[in-house]
Amino acid sequence: MLLRREPTNVADQKDALRRAMAALLGPVLIEAGIEGSQVPDDNSLKGRLLYRRVDSIVVSEDAPPAEVLTLARALASDDLPVGSSSGIQVELLPASAVRSDLHPVAPPPVSLPDEPPPSRSRTMSGPVDEAQRIATALDHSFDQGNWMEALHAAQALVRLTLRFPDHERRAYLLSLRRIFTRRMLDEFIQFSMRSTEEQARIAEVLQFSGPEAIELMVDHICQSESIGPRRFIHDILASTPDSVPLLLPLLSSPRWHEVRHSAELLGRLQVPDTIPALRSAMEHPDARARQAAVLALAEFPDQSVILPIRRALADPSPLTRASAAHALSRRSSPGLAMPLVAALESEKDPVAWSALMTALAGIDSTEGMNELVTLALDRHPMLKAGRPMSQRLAIVQALAGRKNVAVVRRALERLVKEGEGPVRRTAEEALKDQSSS
Repeated sequence: MLLRREPTNVADQKDALRRAMAALLGPVLIEAGIEGSQVPDDNSLKGRLLYRRVDSIVVSEDAPPAEVLTLARALASDDLPVGSSSGIQVELLPASAVRSDLHPVAPPPVSLPDEPPPSRSRTMSGPVDEAQRIATALDHSFDQGNWMEALHAAQALVRLTLRFPDHERRAYLLSLRRIFTRRMLDEFIQFSMRSTEEQARIAEVLQFSGPEAIELMVDHICQSESIGPRRFIHDILASTPDSVPLLLPLLSSPRWHEVRHSAELLGRLQVPDTIPALRSAMEHPDARARQAAVLALAEFPDQSVILPIRRALADPSPLTRASAAHALSRRSSPGLAMPLVAALESEKDPVAWSALMTALAGIDSTEGMNELVTLALDRHPMLKAGRPMSQRLAIVQALAGRKNVAVVRRALERLVKEGEGPVRRTAEEALKDQSSS
């Protein structure tokens, strides 16, 4: 932002670079996120990533400061090239694939009715003739590299399905799968990643394109760690149970992001038969993959997922432990309070500790509340050195966020009675807020 807004402010630029490098304790993934139909007209980092057509950036922990500065200058500029270097990996969105060796030729007109007319007495000659005409327009547009016109024609063919009698609809759908070749669908997906306003159309086409389309979509999500503009593909797969056989093998992939994509989708699909594979993914050597498996299992209402999630409270990675705490808190079961208490007593990482504390505060359990009160009062027998005041106040604030819960109110009343200083005052304010609400 300094390079863009204050290009002559060298001193602050050097200071910002120094602080950025000091914070680079491990690889950092920067994702553009979900791209809307318009690039944000601002100087935010996301806005610059989208404007420069950047999908994701990975900065390694040993990236030289000069490379980080070069990347920052490229993002701040409107024309400097944004590229990878020895310590920085940049993934760009696909460039426009429109063929430059052809002059655009207007394709035959394609009608796309919003609502297909009734077909009770319609004979097959009408729909077949119309389908052939649209298919000709599709081939013409595709050969010319006019992806928008081709995509509109493909959508028209899909919507024509409703105008065929039930007993001949299956044959027509099979014919569509022959028309929509893998290369054509791939071009449509690439085009929709650049023109997000067309993603609804390609989603409609892909849903009628059979197993090959599912395989192609799975291949596309595996191409990048970032979901970003591929979110619409995720949404299609998450509503397609037929994608499960292709997603399951990804859970054992050595590439952590393939596990993450698969786990997220399987969690959204909630097919019970996939639970054992997700449990196995919790043994993946990459902590990010294990975390994704925990979050996926949390989506299942099945009680069988609780035990593996509880085991994740002892995972070597603090982020996985934090995710497990969050997953258990969603169950709101008093029986989960004591496992969270045990994990909280031994937790050393501040992020995981905060997640465990927040999860425990969200469960209506007398035992759990007593544990939190003991910690907030700094009377825990395991803590000889004392608990930091910031953590003690965080406990009170977490309890204050629970409105009109009897067991929480009793915990706050005890903190007012037995607490001192900021702990007591914060608990008093929380009780006043709850009384007035």
